Amino acid sequence: MASAHIANFKRDAGRPIAVVTDVPSITPRVDELDALLMEKPRLREDPDLPLILAVAEAREISVFDQCPSLKKWLSMNGIIHDGQAIERLTRKEPWSVATLGISLPAISKDGSKALFYASEYWGSLGGGQDLLIYTKNKSGAWILQRRDGLTIS
Repeated sequence: MASAHIANFKRDAGRPIAVVTDVPSITPRVDELDALLMEKPRLREDPDLPLILAVAEAREISVFDQCPSLKKWLSMNGIIHDGQAIERLTRKEPWSVATLGISLPAISKDGSKALFYASEYWGSLGGGQDLLIYTKNKSGAWILQRRDGLTIS
């Protein structure tokens, strides 16, 4: 599932991409979500709330630790994912790469939907963070269903 989003990002980026594997957590904490739900109880009706909470509960777990083959997939697809190389490429403007970081996805019990957070940047002040929902189509491919922009810089 993560590779589907990375492939989409690579296709749309318009330049080489780099995937940050040691991303500081871009996922809200459980206590932040609890406070938001207290303030806005109508949000409890969101059918995706269980997946949002599941991602929050696993916010300290890296998608790369849970799916070790993902780093191999990045290498096979020519995608930079070495932290030192990314730091060199993003040290000065303009960046020669677009960067992507993703949280560990939460997948619905029936396996048909996945929700995660992504951080996408094209420069030090050009990018943002999104909540993404993918669904599986009949052939088993993951398709982007929804993108909610959370921050922008």
